[in-house]
Amino acid sequence: MRGIKIAGLEVLLDWREKGAPLTDVLRAMDEWASAGGRRVVVAIDGAQHLRLAGRTSYDGLLAWAIDNLSSLTFASTGSQVGILQDFLGVEDPRSPLYGRHIKLVHLARLERGQSPDFLRRGFREAGVKQPPELEEVVEALDGLIGWPTLYGHAYISGKNPNSSTS
Repeated sequence: MRGIKIAGLEVLLDWREKGAPLTDVLRAMDEWASAGGRRVVVAIDGAQHLRLAGRTSYDGLLAWAIDNLSSLTFASTGSQVGILQDFLGVEDPRSPLYGRHIKLVHLARLERGQSPDFLRRGFREAGVKQPPELEEVVEALDGLIGWPTLYGHAYISGKNPNSSTS
């Protein structure tokens, strides 16, 4: 892990230096959220890679945080669903996360015509003219929902030369 991003504020940490343990960072986030009557969602993208993260038992850390930090909610994402589920161990009685409330959301691949429609509607809602290369982009991105989402966000955010409104 290189850092934390909260409500658009990103903090990158050099973990090679001796610094605050992740438990202290999570506890501080929980205290901040609790004091303001807020809830913080900690999103862990590519969480299946945490199983390879060395000495830290991230499943144990998550279990501790879920049990002790009431203003934090954790959302774990991963494209390798089976590996992610194995890491979380929600069906393994030996896992620290076993028995915890979990909500799984499975996103199926978009069918052939759904990706361009998804992007067109997003561009229309954002008031942005769709790119002329939309069909080529859709072909290259395949049907995984994350890729058109990322592309559309980057395009709408102005990282493109054609972002004139329609």
